Amino acid sequence: MLAVLMVPISYAQEMNGNWKGILNAGNQELEIVFHFNYQENGNSTAKMDVPAQGALGIPVNLKYLSTDSVSLEVLALLMAYTGKLTDGTIKGTFNQFGRSFPLDLKPGEAAKPDRPQEPK
Repeated sequence: MLAVLMVPISYAQEMNGNWKGILNAGNQELEIVFHFNYQENGNSTAKMDVPAQGALGIPVNLKYLSTDSVSLEVLALLMAYTGKLTDGTIKGTFNQFGRSFPLDLKPGEAAKPDRPQEPK
């Protein structure tokens, strides 16, 4: 019985960490990164980055984080995201200003910006 009870926790922990994807919104592509911090006690948190816009650590209202699903919103940006973990990818929908766009997320860090002014 104990092994059965531990399975959902391990799946939720799989969603822990950094997840990134490319949002194709009409004529614009933006990398979106979510940072999920799963807590067994129900106090899970999340933050969002949009590196191309210099927006890092945006506070996220994490409405739901389960064994295979996530639902969140950023009220200041009038946006929401819902997704379901399938085969290592969170397949989801990004909603903002009444428009919906597919946004699939894979584990990983944000792409490093190209900074030609930095010495190599």
